[in-house]
Amino acid sequence: MENSSELISEFLHNRSSGAQELARQALDIVKALYFSHTSIPEVFDFLCKSADQFHQMVPLIKIRDHFQKYGVGKSSIEAFERLLYDTSYISHAAFLFDTPKSVLTFSNSSSVKAVLLHYKNSLKKVICCRSLPLGEGEFLHDSLIEQDVKSSIIEDAEAANYLGSVDFVVIGADAVTEDFVVNKVGTLSLVLTARHFGVPLYVIVSPLKMIQSKNYLAEKLEQYFEKIDSSLITEIVN
Repeated sequence: MENSSELISEFLHNRSSGAQELARQALDIVKALYFSHTSIPEVFDFLCKSADQFHQMVPLIKIRDHFQKYGVGKSSIEAFERLLYDTSYISHAAFLFDTPKSVLTFSNSSSVKAVLLHYKNSLKKVICCRSLPLGEGEFLHDSLIEQDVKSSIIEDAEAANYLGSVDFVVIGADAVTEDFVVNKVGTLSLVLTARHFGVPLYVIVSPLKMIQSKNYLAEKLEQYFEKIDSSLITEIVN
């Protein structure tokens, strides 16, 4: 595969995409490596580097474990594609949009974006926190604007000023266990502020994000991620 090292390097340094999108990119690289007859050990080397680099993101752990268990081949690739593109969470989120709603969100979750775009005719407005220090919220805001969704961007510290004007807060997650969820740093502050003001907060994730806490090394979280206790969340939609 030509330029595979450059492609892999670019992937491993991606700091703007969410876990689900990174898993899609990782699978695309696996497919490109496999169908260009790259050696299986090289494919596994990429998968291990990916899981190590993004160890806080469950989909990257699961894609490594999947191919370690089933091997790298056409059938195992197709099997993981089915897991990756399970969007049942979209229909499961229908109850949130029974009437036109205003929502506030944080970071750049592909699952949240998919839900907001699916129900955009039931959206009055979306308020996106900038999500510093990396500013992922700007990417979500731009994506919504491109799809004619009424969206505005605010500084993270301004969230308290806007919570009174929304029906609920919706966020994604990089990992969901029975005890806690993991998301970008700054999420916990928003969660606690929403709870203080009595604003419901929902976490929308694909089933691929679910993992037992005993299998997740929360103590290895890097500086850009943090745990949020499940008791602070209104409901997890998956």
